[in-house]
Amino acid sequence: MRVFNFWNNLSVQRKMILLVLLPIALIIFLAYRQISTLNLQLDNLVKVEALVRFSEILSETHAQANDARLNKTTIALSSIFDSLQRYASTIYNEQDQDRINNLLADYRESITSIDESSDASDTKDLVEWQNDSYKQLLLFIEKTPLTAVLPKVDGHLVALSQLEWLMFWADEEIWQINLLVKELQTGNPRTQDIREHIVNLVQSQQLFVERFVAINADEAQVSLLLEAFSNMVFEQSSIFRQQLLNQNSETTLSIAEIQSGMDALDLRLNLIQGVSQAIEVQLRSEIRNLVQHFEQQRVFFVTIVSLLTIFIIVIAVSVAHRVTRNLSLVLSFLENKTNVGDVPLTRQIGGKDELSRFAREVERLNHEQHESQRKLLEAKEDAEQAKENAIEASKAKSSFLANMSHEIRTPLNGVIGISEVLSDTELTATQKDYVDTIETSSHLLLSLINDILDFSKIESGMLQINPHSTSIRETIYDIASIVAPKVKEKGVELNVDIDQNVPFRVLADDHRMRQVLMNFMSNAVKFTDKGSVTIGVHHQGESNKHGIVII
Repeated sequence: MRVFNFWNNLSVQRKMILLVLLPIALIIFLAYRQISTLNLQLDNLVKVEALVRFSEILSETHAQANDARLNKTTIALSSIFDSLQRYASTIYNEQDQDRINNLLADYRESITSIDESSDASDTKDLVEWQNDSYKQLLLFIEKTPLTAVLPKVDGHLVALSQLEWLMFWADEEIWQINLLVKELQTGNPRTQDIREHIVNLVQSQQLFVERFVAINADEAQVSLLLEAFSNMVFEQSSIFRQQLLNQNSETTLSIAEIQSGMDALDLRLNLIQGVSQAIEVQLRSEIRNLVQHFEQQRVFFVTIVSLLTIFIIVIAVSVAHRVTRNLSLVLSFLENKTNVGDVPLTRQIGGKDELSRFAREVERLNHEQHESQRKLLEAKEDAEQAKENAIEASKAKSSFLANMSHEIRTPLNGVIGISEVLSDTELTATQKDYVDTIETSSHLLLSLINDILDFSKIESGMLQINPHSTSIRETIYDIASIVAPKVKEKGVELNVDIDQNVPFRVLADDHRMRQVLMNFMSNAVKFTDKGSVTIGVHHQGESNKHGIVII
């Protein structure tokens, strides 16, 4: 709910900015993840290349150490192990780097100890120490954790690792055959242990060859190995091995045959090393191609994302500018900031989209509003004019009635005066009756004219109240006596209720009071069919030296 309230409280411009920034942020996030994956793959390819070079240097070092051991020579180890530690720092993290450095130090120490040893039995133990250290290094290299590595590259690494083991066992076999030859030449009876160890080495080599062919290697790598195995030196080395392992032929081999067999073993090892080097070259070539491909892919991806982001920003800014500009024009138009002679709103907001349709509707509604206001003003002016005319007509009518009342009262007063004078003369009964009728009719007509005159005074606001001393009790009884015949005729009761605290005489306009009470009582009697009609007056006390009564 708070999010919706926050969104509703934002201006249109800020909403447009958010709508632009959100997809851009999503694109940048996805691009960052993709680029991070590419960078991780590139880093791992660099580590793989360093690992291949590390294995290659280590294999060459082991071969040189074995040659030096056989030929009683020494090799320079400082530069070699410096290179190995430099590559190890590229491949491994801090914890694994400490372990690999310890293994390298142990391996280096074993090689140095063999060079310094002069006793044959000590040399044999030191060689076992060297082989154990080298096997630990091979196992550690084989278990090197690499993530985001392509399956093809990973397969090449495993195949190369199998060849390293194969060369290790082949090199160990050469060393054991050298020992066997020396023991046969000295006539040592403990040659059977060496023969069994050689048999185990041959079985280990066969196992890694089968694993290389069946599991890890591709068709090109298998072809390289088969081509190497088809060389005649493999057959010669195999025959020479069988002759040495045959106890009946241990005295039949000449020095030349032994030398030829040892040369065949060395050539076989060189052929295996050649296969390993070819695979290393193939792997490094593929790594360089993959690195180039990933770098091109990264550049392409960054370029596409950048262009897409720029395109979205341009489109969004254009749309936001059009929306905010057109809304501002509409608001200005609705606020009557646009004059009649200016360019119409539909011309200022061009196009055929929803904004232009909205502008047309706003302009249409605005025109209809102005037209309605114009008609309303005209109607108001007409009504005011009609009102003024009515007021003038009413004033004219009131003036006419007042004038006519005054004009009629003058001869009517003359009639009333003559009838009174005539009534004082000696008249017969019939004449007296006629004069009374004329006088009564004249008074009634005078009363009617007075009422008309009062009506015109009310309309002109000139009606005046003339209070004088009057008996309110007498007024109540007079009204009651006037309506009594009508009450009796309708069969209802007439009640007169006068409070004893009511003063006998008060200041009031008796004529107006009689008019009001007569109207009330006439209506009361007229609309009462049964029950009673009551007229009375009650005293309510005094306030500011004025008495208060309720009639």
